[in-house]
This record gives sequence, structure tokens and C-alpha cells, in this order.
Amino acid sequence: METEMTTTSPKQVSIEALAELDRVRTASFLSAGLAHEISNPLMSLLHSLAEAERICGALESAPDASDRAYIVALTAHVGDAHVCGKAIGSVIRDFKLFLQTERTILPTLVDPRPLVERAVRIAQPQIRGVARLSVCAVETPLVRATSSGITQITLNLLLNAAEALSSGGGSKDNLIEIRLGVEHGQVVIEVTDNGRGLDADSLERVFLPHVTTKSADAASGFGLPLCRALARRFGGELSVRSLPGCLTCFRLALPIAES
Repeated sequence: METEMTTTSPKQVSIEALAELDRVRTASFLSAGLAHEISNPLMSLLHSLAEAERICGALESAPDASDRAYIVALTAHVGDAHVCGKAIGSVIRDFKLFLQTERTILPTLVDPRPLVERAVRIAQPQIRGVARLSVCAVETPLVRATSSGITQITLNLLLNAAEALSSGGGSKDNLIEIRLGVEHGQVVIEVTDNGRGLDADSLERVFLPHVTTKSADAASGFGLPLCRALARRFGGELSVRSLPGCLTCFRLALPIAES
């Protein structure tokens, strides 16, 4: 009598292992930007709370005629503190969602627009100071994918663009454009940078594992192969076009989910 054994597909194991590796690498890269992004609203929050405490102390001994002015000022500072607290919470929430792993990569119906916006928010600290960011994200039909997968692909493309422009020495004319729309029955996400572009040889090899144009300590060479593997798992495709010395555009195309 033969015993039937259930095994996990080597391809699935490979994709999931690469996903975890790239997630850890990207999380490490984002840490400095995350710390900076949190510290600014946190300092404002602490300042506003300190002012609120001072005004509360003054209210205890203030004449009745001055109470209204103090109360107005106190309300303003408490409002500022609330806004800063929400900003901190939003940054932490987005980062935690990005780090969230999925036990299996099982596509479901998802709305791409909030996922693209989430990736933009996470990438902002790394893009700021390197390039201007232009975002055009319209409402689109649902696609069959995973939330973390679309976020990870979009974030990877944004960070790659920022790193490419940064390695070029930086310029006030640097521009990264991200566009979300619908073309020929597909939902399309494009990330374009106006950097040095890719030559023909790099274009042919850009999706191969361990191939990278970055420094050895800045990349593992797994990011783009993983992104293409995820795109294909969702029934879509990740492609690239480039004009050397002019621009590079990565294009994620996903089929619109059937009703």
C-alpha cells in the first residue's frame, strides 16, 4: 500500500522565501526614513502637550475675563496634538501592514488604489530629498491579487527609482511619476523615473536573480525577480522599457477581475 504524501511546490517555496527576504531587506532600508518620519510629528506632539499643560496651569489662577482666550489657545494645542498623534499612528500602521506576511499567496479581490497610496506613503521619506514625486491614481476595477503583494511590488518599484536617481548624484530636476489607470481591460501601475535609463544588456537581464545595478550593500538582486513572480502569480505581468540617458518605466499590468 502506497502512502500519498502532500508536498509544497518548490516554486511556491521559492516565491515565499524570496518574498520574506525582500520584505526584510526593504524594511531595513526603510528604517531610517521611518524613524525620521515619526520623530517630526512626535516632537510637535510633545511640544503641543507641553503648551497645553502650561495653559492649564495658567487657567487655575487666571481672572475670569481671561479664561476664554486661554481656553481657545488650549483647544488649538490639543487639536494640534491630536493631528500629530494620528500622523504617527498612520505611519506605524502602514509600516506594520507592509511587514505583514501571508502564510500563502492566495489571490483575492482587492482594490489597487489604496494599496498604491499606501506604498507611496511608505516610500515618501526615501524619495523626499532625492526627487519630486508625481502621483496620478484614479479609481479602477478590482483585481485578483493580494494586498501585500501589490503594495510590495509598487513599493519596490518606487524605491528602485529613488535609488537610481540618488546614485546619479541627485538633482532638483529628478522626477518620479507613478500612475494607476486602466488600459485594454487591464489595471496598470507604472513607475517612471527620468534617470540615466538602462542599456540593452541591462534590459535583458534586469529580472534575473542576483542581477542588480546597485552597490552590493544596497541590494540583494531579488527584488525585481520577486515582483515579476508575484505579478505572474496574479495572472499579470511586470515589464520594463527604457531610453538610455532619459527615462526608465516599469509597468505592472493585472487583468480586471471578473464579476
